[in-house]
Amino acid sequence: MRLGILTSTLLAAAPVFAATAADSLAVAQKSAAEATGFAGFAALPFTNPAVRPLQRGYSYSQARLGYSSQLQTRAATIEKGRGEQKGFFAADAFIHSGSSTVWGSAAYHNGRILGMNLCESPDYDKVYPYVIADTIGGNQSLERYMFSGGYARSGEAVSWGVSLGYVAGLYYRQVDPRPKTISG
Repeated sequence: MRLGILTSTLLAAAPVFAATAADSLAVAQKSAAEATGFAGFAALPFTNPAVRPLQRGYSYSQARLGYSSQLQTRAATIEKGRGEQKGFFAADAFIHSGSSTVWGSAAYHNGRILGMNLCESPDYDKVYPYVIADTIGGNQSLERYMFSGGYARSGEAVSWGVSLGYVAGLYYRQVDPRPKTISG
């Protein structure tokens, strides 16, 4: 199966960093560190919110606006479709303040799921085996909203943290049958 992924960023706002006298990295170096793929890979151990303050020694915020297209010549799971085409906006922030750290992100996607057959629900993994099937299939329009954030505090003996996230979506077709699926 051939998977072609094309992601182009139309506009990327330069990250804005809180500068302090203790900062040893220039803004350009911090921007480069956030833009590399390694920053995402290295974030895996920091999914525990209590250790999240150790992820970065600096505060940052960024905003992104772009377009993403993920297409497969043949769907691995026909119920999930052959890919997505969407425009997106996303914003992230990570702020250190003394022994406390706060982070958050928000994103909006607008586009379509391509070639979705034998399933009316975009949450196939969650609702299987209770899916509503149709033989017509086709593309579905999508609007997706994502919010997440957290708070962590480090003490002398104990570090603790809490995080939460929410994803909501609206999925619909312009042709019969016209399902309108809302997920959250």
